Amino acid sequence: FNLTSFYFEKIKSIINLNLVQNAFCLVFDLNGQIKYVSDDVMSLLGHYPKNIQNCSLFEFVDEKSAKQIKYILRQKY
Repeated sequence: FNLTSFYFEKIKSIINLNLVQNAFCLVFDLNGQIKYVSDDVMSLLGHYPKNIQNCSLFEFVDEKSAKQIKYILRQKY
């Protein structure tokens, strides 16, 4: 049983309900590595999900935002 796959499938099923318009889902790990992008990203940002998955989140944001996100990801809750 792969817990990560289980959660990805749960996320996908929620996304497929299409309850939110003009939005997409992005799942990334604590290092900013993009693990999942919903298909809606194509219509909103012009990128195919397969071209974004396994990339760094920081490739898509400006330097100031990257610093803020990295700070948040380093926090221990």
